[in-house]
Amino acid sequence: MRSLGTIGGSISHADPSADYYPTLLALEAKVCKRSRKSGKTCLPISDFIQGPFTTKLERDEIVEEIVIPKYRGIDHYEKFSIRKADFALVNLAMILNYDKGEKLLVKDFRIALGSLKVKPSRLIGLESKVKNSEFKDFKSFSERLLMLYDEENVEFQSTIHGSSLYRREVSKTLISRLLNRMVNDNG
Repeated sequence: MRSLGTIGGSISHADPSADYYPTLLALEAKVCKRSRKSGKTCLPISDFIQGPFTTKLERDEIVEEIVIPKYRGIDHYEKFSIRKADFALVNLAMILNYDKGEKLLVKDFRIALGSLKVKPSRLIGLESKVKNSEFKDFKSFSERLLMLYDEENVEFQSTIHGSSLYRREVSKTLISRLLNRMVNDNG
């Protein structure tokens, strides 16, 4: 049955730990829904998700399309789960667009997290602190980003699989892992 699932069905279910949300949020995707009465309506995925298992999908609507704008940059997704196919205890997506000369100019940076208490979200405040900023190199960018993340008030959901505090610590490890991958991939 799992192989018959669709991205539209997954986001309509709105499980906070679903794999698609962080990437779609980071890419600023739009969800297009259709009803017989009102026709086709598109809205940002951040507005579509209302909370755990709750969306702006009405009883007579169906997800018809997901629109993902073209994006140039490097992107990474990471998840931590008990078993590979399980829903994530923590999942996140990071997207980076930069120029590298003598210094690293971060032109755009996006980070989105799933498994949060309220709903999957981007860390807009953190993003704004590094966008259009120069760093000595990827390592100094990574150090700054982790310091800023520590200052964020990110609240993960607590379940029988892991407390909010545990998930937060795991999220820092995943962010470090993705940042190290960026450093290794891009020098």
